[in-house]
Amino acid sequence: MAVLHIQQARVVPVKAYAKTDCDEAVVPEGVEVISPKVFQYCARLRVVRLPRSLTHIELKSFEGCPLEAIYYAGSAAEWERVEISPVKNDALLRAKKHYALPGEIPPRAARPDRSPAIYAHGRELLAGGGDGQLHVFVPELMIPGSYLKYGDLSLIVFPRGSTMMIDAGRDESCLRAQEFMDRIGLQSLDCLSFSHGCADHVTGGAPLIRSIWAHGGEVRRIWWTGQAYGKEIPRMFAMLAERGAETDDGVRAGRSFDIDGVRLDILGPTEEELAGDANDGAIRNGQSMVMHFTHGAASLLTSGDLYFAHERAVVARCGGALRATVMKANHHGGYTSTSPEWLDAVQPRLAYACSNDNGCLRVEEEMRARGITYVSTGCQGLLHITLRADGSVSCETQYEGMKNIVRING
Repeated sequence: MAVLHIQQARVVPVKAYAKTDCDEAVVPEGVEVISPKVFQYCARLRVVRLPRSLTHIELKSFEGCPLEAIYYAGSAAEWERVEISPVKNDALLRAKKHYALPGEIPPRAARPDRSPAIYAHGRELLAGGGDGQLHVFVPELMIPGSYLKYGDLSLIVFPRGSTMMIDAGRDESCLRAQEFMDRIGLQSLDCLSFSHGCADHVTGGAPLIRSIWAHGGEVRRIWWTGQAYGKEIPRMFAMLAERGAETDDGVRAGRSFDIDGVRLDILGPTEEELAGDANDGAIRNGQSMVMHFTHGAASLLTSGDLYFAHERAVVARCGGALRATVMKANHHGGYTSTSPEWLDAVQPRLAYACSNDNGCLRVEEEMRARGITYVSTGCQGLLHITLRADGSVSCETQYEGMKNIVRING
């Protein structure tokens, strides 16, 4: 039997042992973080021995592994405190756990759920035609017991009640998205905008459109960059055009709009960036729509799934125009994105991630070191962010900063 002994370090690097041909892996004491994709597609890996020092296991660390047994050097209670991303770590979560120390798993304390108050506030805004401020509502789309990445959905309510949805999650999460729309009282949508063509951003769109129609509402406008990828968005364009909606597939760098007195500047992609082959996933993410909203002294930046290289290119091109009070973390707050150079340019006071977990420990620690308040749907659930014209910002969250982790023990 081939046994893999992991090198001692605080953090095991991304993809460090992916596709390694081993039956067992031994992670030494002192390791705190198993980064994304560390053991991805180790097709024979059935046994893992983990240290008591472990604090984080990040997304897809054990994707594609036939794990059967986990031997943990601490107690069951200590294992419960390890933060484990549910994203494609189902093999780890289902494997039989063996604990070296005694200690029962404590019952989980009920978390105070503040979503009713957040939804009530949203309904008041939509029914009353806004309140003069800029609001962002971000639902948690994860389905318990499932390990997919459910993607992005941000609903913006403008000062006079106009609405824009940026991305729509994926089709598997459409029931969660529809529940969000029902509870917040969203009957019609002024604009549906897509950052780029990946499934976890667009495939929930058609079901949401049909749901709005079924409740007697309309989607009045659809925006797109014209990215040369996929069939989902062209289908939605055709669906909405038949109902008389305004369709615009030329929303790209250089254009500006006024929505209820909020200035929206499109900072990307450029025509040159759109010329790249969108069938390449990295290029496709790099062609994400970059949207900068200015409401008095406050501002919001959303930019899809830009990777490090694309962030640097946008920084070089846009510089100080990226500065924003609130920022959506790129690529779900994942390890591929939200570089120090990007944070230097944007300098947000608050950042949020559409994620099933915290996004990435590196990103979380980088934010904390810079004094940036960082929230994610995977940790805090439903989010409500308010940007006021005087430059102040507030954020209501469904839960306190606790992990929303699915655990399935063998």
